[in-house]
Amino acid sequence: MKRKQIHLEQGSKEWLDFRKGKITGSIVASCIGIKGAFHSKEKIADFIKGLDEPFVSEAMKEGTRQEQSIREYASKHTGLNIAPAVFIDEANPLFLASLDGLSEDGTISFEFKYSNKEYEQILSKGKPSEKYIAQVQFGMHLSGAGLCEFYAKNDEGQIAHCELSYDENYVSDMLAKIAVFVDEFLFGESKSQKELIDDEIVQKALRLRDLNAQLKELESEAKELKAQLIAAAGGVKSVCAGVSIYPMTRQSIDYKGFLNQSKLEVPSEFIKESTSWQVRA
Repeated sequence: MKRKQIHLEQGSKEWLDFRKGKITGSIVASCIGIKGAFHSKEKIADFIKGLDEPFVSEAMKEGTRQEQSIREYASKHTGLNIAPAVFIDEANPLFLASLDGLSEDGTISFEFKYSNKEYEQILSKGKPSEKYIAQVQFGMHLSGAGLCEFYAKNDEGQIAHCELSYDENYVSDMLAKIAVFVDEFLFGESKSQKELIDDEIVQKALRLRDLNAQLKELESEAKELKAQLIAAAGGVKSVCAGVSIYPMTRQSIDYKGFLNQSKLEVPSEFIKESTSWQVRA
């Protein structure tokens, strides 16, 4: 590959515009179908094609705000001067990686997360979640770094750390899966789909997209309000203006995990397949 560093300030309008239509480290786990990734392949394809806008939660915004403090900690921890860096693959300009940090000699990349879950993941497993391993390996591939220093900060300000080395076999498999994703979801869909162009139907589709965007905003606002009410209740069943705040305990069974652990295989006669029509807006 022919890598090139792009000098753009992360978070700037120029950086955001440059990312449009590209496969970046933050979405690569979704592109290759890793369990626990933030979005489905279909939704990520819509983002890349400009058919939908990624939703940015308050938690994601706070993670961006916390990034500089983690970078300062990492610099003291390693004794290295580190700075954010952006790379593209000139041979395949669809690929872009924005690193939270890179050492001056370019051999060590840095990834920072503000997440209680990821903090606990590192303490218990000694490595990041699979979706972030994909992001890290993708970033090392594009930057040429051979090592990544990964840091996760929790709400109490504690920081956990681990290291990941560049894994050529992992990256080779990842690139093959990305190629399949590109063929099937970015370029392949148009070959098997027809475009509905009737004016009345187009207006209905546009209205559906508008409603979907409004629903996302309302869901986000409702989620924030619920969190504030739960915090105000302070762990006590409460009521406010007809709104109840109460604990709920759910129990679920991981049937797939049970089957795998028990090494059981479901007989084919019990596997049912059905097709239903869906609308994605």
